[in-house]
Amino acid sequence: MKVCGISDLHGQLTNVHIKECDILCICGDIVPLRMQNDIRRSDEWFKNVFIPWCQEIKCNQIYLIGGNHDFFLENRKRIINEYLLNTKIIYLDNEAAEYFDNGRIYKIWGTPLCHIFGSWAFMCSPEYEASEFEKIPKDLDILLTHDAALNRSDVCLEFNVLEEPRHIGNKELLDAVEKKKPKLHMFGHLHSANHNLVNYDGTETVCVSMLNERYECIYKPFYIDI
Repeated sequence: MKVCGISDLHGQLTNVHIKECDILCICGDIVPLRMQNDIRRSDEWFKNVFIPWCQEIKCNQIYLIGGNHDFFLENRKRIINEYLLNTKIIYLDNEAAEYFDNGRIYKIWGTPLCHIFGSWAFMCSPEYEASEFEKIPKDLDILLTHDAALNRSDVCLEFNVLEEPRHIGNKELLDAVEKKKPKLHMFGHLHSANHNLVNYDGTETVCVSMLNERYECIYKPFYIDI
């Protein structure tokens, strides 16, 4: 099964070109920055621009999670699912999905939760995060998160972002990933983190953000056969 992973589009859909694949995983921050605080405009963009763009992609299924800029997705699952009726997009909000391919069931989990660093969407206390991450099953094929796990490809490599490079990932997410050991973990959020696939204790881990810290689309979609 061919899997593609992308994240942090921030509305720049025309700059992202997806090759034919079985499933596409989108790890949050899809909405344009200019409208991220306007729910009505975000909804219209989602319905009239994002969904048609997704429907044109040559894949069987698309799995989508929210990101900290996607205010229009926060606490609106019922409404979002209504928009997604009769599409190939499945919106995951701390929940699982299954994909069937050649007689095998692939298990996928998606969560938008991020550790707190400001007043953004999907940010919550460490205690709440830990309780939600505990729901992640152990026999998981693909874990989709917006946040990075602490010490796992979580250093911003563009030095103008921070005074010096340092690990800025999510401790509660690290605890969950170490315990549940998914086969593949894809995330976004940190635009300039290492985009190479790295094996951490049996979990293949990769940042799939498309933009750099200046919001320029410089990265390519990530592909992997599983």
